[in-house]
Amino acid sequence: MHTIPKLTSLRVFAIALALHFCAISSLGQSSLEEFKDTTDGAIDISDFLLSVSGFLPVPVIITEPAVGFGGGLFGAYFHKKENLSSTISRPDITIAGGGGTENGTWFAGGGHLGFWKNDRIRYKGFLFYAQPTLTFYSFKNIETDIAINTNMKMWFLMQSFSFRIKNSNWFVGADYIFNKSETQFEASNNPLVDNVLDKVDSELTNSGLGAIFIFDSRDNLYTANKGFYWQNNLRYFPTWLGSTAVYGTFDTDVRIYIPVYKKKVFLTLANTFSLVFDNAPFYTYPFVNMRGVKAMRYQGVAVNMIQAEGRFNFYKRWSIVGFGGVGMTSPSLRNMDFSERVWAGGTGFRYLIARLFGMQTGLDFAWSEKDPLTGENQFAFYIVMGASL
Repeated sequence: MHTIPKLTSLRVFAIALALHFCAISSLGQSSLEEFKDTTDGAIDISDFLLSVSGFLPVPVIITEPAVGFGGGLFGAYFHKKENLSSTISRPDITIAGGGGTENGTWFAGGGHLGFWKNDRIRYKGFLFYAQPTLTFYSFKNIETDIAINTNMKMWFLMQSFSFRIKNSNWFVGADYIFNKSETQFEASNNPLVDNVLDKVDSELTNSGLGAIFIFDSRDNLYTANKGFYWQNNLRYFPTWLGSTAVYGTFDTDVRIYIPVYKKKVFLTLANTFSLVFDNAPFYTYPFVNMRGVKAMRYQGVAVNMIQAEGRFNFYKRWSIVGFGGVGMTSPSLRNMDFSERVWAGGTGFRYLIARLFGMQTGLDFAWSEKDPLTGENQFAFYIVMGASL
C-alpha cells in the first residue's frame, strides 16, 4: 500500500466531476437551463457529461489530515464510446495534472481508466511523481509508537489489465507496479530510534508483478445501490525484477450493497484485509484507511477494516448518510494479534448530481477515537463524489 495519492476509478471520475461544479457556477442564467433535468427541473449534469469533449481544467480540493489542506489542477478527457449505454455505465477517462498541500507535499502525473470491448477488458494505468511529507508511527525494529517524520521523493508507475470470464461477473488479470523512492528522516530526539533510522536504506526500488481476481455485480459504478464486489490482489516484488528487497503483498476487499426499503434506504457493508510479508519497506505497510482516521497513523504487517454505511433518501434527490467502523492492526503474521484498534464514524449528506449515471456527491464529517499517542481528538471532513464505500 503506497503513500502517494491513489486514483481508483471512482476518484478519477471525482476529479472530473469537480470541474463540472465550477463550470456550472461560471455560467449565466440562460446556460444554466442546460444543467436542469427535464424530468424534475433539478440541477443535473448528466447531459453535460455526455456532451463534453476535449481536455478540461479540473480544480481539486485536498482535505486529508495526514498532509493538511491543499488543492490542485487536473485536465480530464472523456473518450466517446460506441454507444450511449457504454458511455454512461463505463466511461474511458484520461487525466493529467498535479497539486500540493500546506505541509509541503506535492505531486504531478496522469493516467488512464479504460473499459474496452463492451467491458470485457478493464485497464488502469498511472504514472506519478510525488514529494510527500509524511509522519509514520509504526516502524520495523522500533518497539514503541513514536512519530517519525519523513520527507520523501518517489516515482510511481502502475499498469493493470483484467479480463471478464465469458459472460460472468468474474474477472482475472495482472498488474505491474514500479516505485522508486528516496527518504530523509528527521531527527526524533531519541538516540535509540535515530540509530535504527540511520541504518535504513534511504533509496529503494520496488518492482513487482501481481495477480488480480474480481467479482463485480454492482448495479452502478458510481454510487451502487445493490450488488456484490470482491477484489483480490496478490503481488510479489523479487530482486530479479529490480526490487531492492524481496517481499509480497496481499489485499482482499469485499463490499455488499443492499437496498433495504424500496428506493429510500440503502446499506453498504465492507471488509478490507491487507498484509505484507518478507522484507517489505516501511512505507508499503498497510494502514487503517477510514474516514476520520489520519492516513498512516495506524500501520501494521496486517490490517483489517470492518465498515458499514447507511443512506436515507429523505427528499427528492437529497439523502443523509451515517457510517462507522473499526480498523485493526497486527505487528506480525505469526500471531495475528489485532490488539491495536481504532473506531471511527460520522455523518454526511448526498445529492444526486447525475441521474442518468446514478452518481451522487456530498460532504462527510468524521470522527475517531482520541489518539493515545498525541492525546488529540481526531476529526476530518471529506468531499465525496461517487461512492465512499
